Amino acid sequence: MIKSSWSSTEHSRKSQMRLVLGVSPPYRIDQVFLSSGATIFMGRSRTWFSLCLIAVVMSTGCVGPLSVPVLFSEEEPIIRGQSPDNVDPAFANAFSSPSQTASAPSRQPRLEASPAGSDELTQEMVRPTSYNSLPPITQTSAVQPKRGEDIVDVQIEGATTIPVAAMSGYIKTRPGRPVTEDQVRDDVRSLYNTKWFFSISPVYRRTDAGLVLVFKVAERPILRSVEYVGNENIKEKELAGITGLKPLHAFSVATNREAARRIHEFYKQKGYLFAEVALQTGESPDDRSVVFAIKEGPKVKVKTVRFEGNQEVSSELLKLRLNTKKRFLWYFGGQYDPTTIPEDVVAVKKYYHNIGYFDVQVTDAVEFSEDQSLVTVTYQIEEGPRYKIRNFLLEGNQIYSNEELLGEFEVIEGEYFSARDLATDVAGVQDKYGQLGRLFAKVNTETVFTKEPGVVDLKLTIDEDRVYKIGMVNVHIRGQQSHTKETVALNQLLVAPGDLADPEKIRKSRARFAGAATWEAGGPDAPEINIRPVANPTYLAQDAPRDTNIYRGSDDYFGKDFPADLIPNSAPVTEFVPTTLRTEVNPRGRAHVTSPIPGGGHTLKPVEAIPETRYYREERTQRPDTTELLLYQPLDPTNDVVFFDGTEPFLSTPVQVMDANGEQPVVRAQNYDNYNAPPNMIYSQTPQGDLLGPQFQNPQLPPGYVDLDVYLSEARTGRFMVGAGVNSDSGVVGNIVLEEQNFDIGRFPTSFRDVVDGYAFRGGGQQFRLEATPGSQVSRYLASWTDPYFLDTDYSLGVSGFFYERFFRDYNETRLGGRVNVGKLLTKELSFNTALRLEKVDINNPRLPVGLAPSIDEVVGSNFLATGRGTLAYDTRDSTYLATEGFNVSTSIEQAFADFDFTKIDLMGSQYFTTYQRPDGGGKHVLSFRGNVGYTTDGTPTFERYFAGGFQTFRGFEFRSVTPLEPDNIGTNGAAVGGYFQTLGTVEYMLPVMANEALRVVAFSDFGTVDNAVSLEEFRVSVGAGLRITVPQMGPVPIALDWAFPVVKQETDIRQIFSFYIGLTR
Repeated sequence: MIKSSWSSTEHSRKSQMRLVLGVSPPYRIDQVFLSSGATIFMGRSRTWFSLCLIAVVMSTGCVGPLSVPVLFSEEEPIIRGQSPDNVDPAFANAFSSPSQTASAPSRQPRLEASPAGSDELTQEMVRPTSYNSLPPITQTSAVQPKRGEDIVDVQIEGATTIPVAAMSGYIKTRPGRPVTEDQVRDDVRSLYNTKWFFSISPVYRRTDAGLVLVFKVAERPILRSVEYVGNENIKEKELAGITGLKPLHAFSVATNREAARRIHEFYKQKGYLFAEVALQTGESPDDRSVVFAIKEGPKVKVKTVRFEGNQEVSSELLKLRLNTKKRFLWYFGGQYDPTTIPEDVVAVKKYYHNIGYFDVQVTDAVEFSEDQSLVTVTYQIEEGPRYKIRNFLLEGNQIYSNEELLGEFEVIEGEYFSARDLATDVAGVQDKYGQLGRLFAKVNTETVFTKEPGVVDLKLTIDEDRVYKIGMVNVHIRGQQSHTKETVALNQLLVAPGDLADPEKIRKSRARFAGAATWEAGGPDAPEINIRPVANPTYLAQDAPRDTNIYRGSDDYFGKDFPADLIPNSAPVTEFVPTTLRTEVNPRGRAHVTSPIPGGGHTLKPVEAIPETRYYREERTQRPDTTELLLYQPLDPTNDVVFFDGTEPFLSTPVQVMDANGEQPVVRAQNYDNYNAPPNMIYSQTPQGDLLGPQFQNPQLPPGYVDLDVYLSEARTGRFMVGAGVNSDSGVVGNIVLEEQNFDIGRFPTSFRDVVDGYAFRGGGQQFRLEATPGSQVSRYLASWTDPYFLDTDYSLGVSGFFYERFFRDYNETRLGGRVNVGKLLTKELSFNTALRLEKVDINNPRLPVGLAPSIDEVVGSNFLATGRGTLAYDTRDSTYLATEGFNVSTSIEQAFADFDFTKIDLMGSQYFTTYQRPDGGGKHVLSFRGNVGYTTDGTPTFERYFAGGFQTFRGFEFRSVTPLEPDNIGTNGAAVGGYFQTLGTVEYMLPVMANEALRVVAFSDFGTVDNAVSLEEFRVSVGAGLRITVPQMGPVPIALDWAFPVVKQETDIRQIFSFYIGLTR
């Protein structure tokens, strides 16, 4: 490294250059900077000046680190310092004194003149200033302090206003310990960071007591006081935190101005757009106090947001796209931020573009009130025409035809353009290719405007890419002390090594990770699946063992006396494309297939002598698995025509050959030929000499491989939740839950340390739950354990135990028992579950005297219930809550044993239709149908029969009031004993009444009956309406308020007009 400094004057041609050589490795001199402002560029040109510099470097003869002053004049060298801080211009004169000369911090200490009676070793003085303001320093040689020598004291000299105790807190060097250069440098840096000093010079002094470290400092001006005047709405403490100015800190005019700017910016962020901040004192270098004069002005809020010119899109809907919001209840919110106005214009334009208004124009206007405290924002819109789609143009698709790709499109020709629907269709195309393993297939869309107004064409350019398979799957659990087993992540992954790399399955796997309570779902620790293509996977077999019964056509097997496998160094062959042989007959005309023979390459088959001349020709056939790649384009297997007759047919003498073992050999050709028709020279040309040869118009590559790197972060899987709810069926209910979502029942603690560190019973991906649900009418206490991938299989296993108590109108019921269930997800929609239930059921405190309700009398006391149940469910709904599309159907059969013997069959289903939605996909109107049919045989106890009525089953009727009564001759005073047959249905129409869909209204009709026999004689019908209020802070289930009126009812029914549900969980 060569540093140079040049000086030149107009009166003298003599120039001087000072060089400091740092290190010896060969460096090219690119530039030499002149103090007069000129620069000599020295690249590859061999000027006399570059030769001189090189000669100076070579003359040193150094091969290691070197620092040698090379002087071209008799003046002392100038050593430039690095400035760690900007200096206030007011203190530029502070460096004119010769006693305060400074230089850059040196890596080696040097010796200064020592006072009488001591030896003083001084490091170069460090001063935060520019290059031009540094005076020269005279260097002298000195003896360094002894290695490992302790210092006896640390002193500070030059401090006049700053207390030594305040400075000592920034110095880590202590007496009685050895001192190092790095430690002293850190102390100097810490002192500089206080911005109290202009210069700091660490000095070693050798006294009779020993070595003393002295920090010589030159103080900056110190700030005595800070004052804020005029701030009424912002507290002084908050302003002090913004400026950072405190008494005893360094005084700087530049810092004071920056603090005033920060205060002004802060007021603007708070909505005080007309605030003014000035330095009343603190602008002069002679000041030692700072006073900020503040004029706050009004806080500007948005009074109104208006849209003008919009005809097809409502203003309320457009307001959802804005960042600018008006004030609420004359006080809350609505802070005006002028920077959001351009963003709002862009957002409104984007919304219009997404629904086909490509020519929309949006402008804004802002109007302030007289006192400038309120603002009205107006957006003027010129919508223009809404464009329709004329044609679809597809390019690049070879595997799928245009009809196959466009057949499932929601965007169709002649309909309005919709970016949302187009994105869905493009995703569907990519999914089709993804199912074939074409992981990186791309679909680019382009809107082509036509000459016809309001009409566009859509161009889709498809890059089909190649097929990829999954290679290795590497699971990386972030953190140094992870608890979770890797098998937990592998079980949740929907792909495995060797599978086709389906991007949809990879995306769903990531969604699984995000939805699992075991892993962090969002933020910087969100699940990641990195796809890494592998060029040459080392984990795959590269070459298969050669079959000695397979020969190449070039091996001269025919016509030779020895087999081709005796030829050394024969390369193995990998078979990619299966073929068949055609048996062809010589007569002129078309040749037709008579018997396809499966085989690979040219497979010879013995042929009996027949009058006609027969020969064989190879043909590539369609693979049974269409997802596998073909090495080249096969012939159409449905076309049995091989070729047209010519002057001389292709002949081959049928030969029967056997190897030594009596097996038929297989001879492979060196090349392949698709027997294509001559190419159309307009569209394709061959670089080969044979114009009739294969054109390779669509060469296809063998499958590639990708490795998956899964990055996961363990979440806080232990939860403690407290909630409460109230509804018209169960009254007030509390909820206390202790849950662990990453439980491991097999990881017992080996020490108390395992319990403290959280390793005990954790890391297996299982769920363990303790729940207490006390209530006014119903209470439940539950303990459950579930393994969603039992023994690393696709089967789930769950075990639970519970205590349940319910106060019914006619008796009290208590259940104590448990359940074991095994389930399996057969497909993403289809699932199967089996359950074994064992319960002790106690019935007590009947309302009616003995004899009036025989069904209740039979079960009063203790009962043992044991059942086995199987359930098959199919669910395509788009959401568990507030579904808008799809259906759900399930059927189950349950058989009881032990004290009771009965069979219960249930069938439930629901269907959802979206009848209307906005062009952006929101504002859906949903029509839904729900129903269930159930039947149970004789012998079913009353507590297992069917009941209806209430919010969840039959609105308009009281909870469990739609049911047979005993006795049936005392009206509503009879006891509800349940029926053996149930059929219930609901028709509901729901639509949002607010643009943000926080409030919806529903109109519904419930109908059905519960009876002792399969009958509709006591059919009921109710109609009503209700509200659905979604409050995100209260959970995913909306508040439900319903009013229902029975229009067809029975005399024994008890009406209930209003029913509701409100829940809150934290």
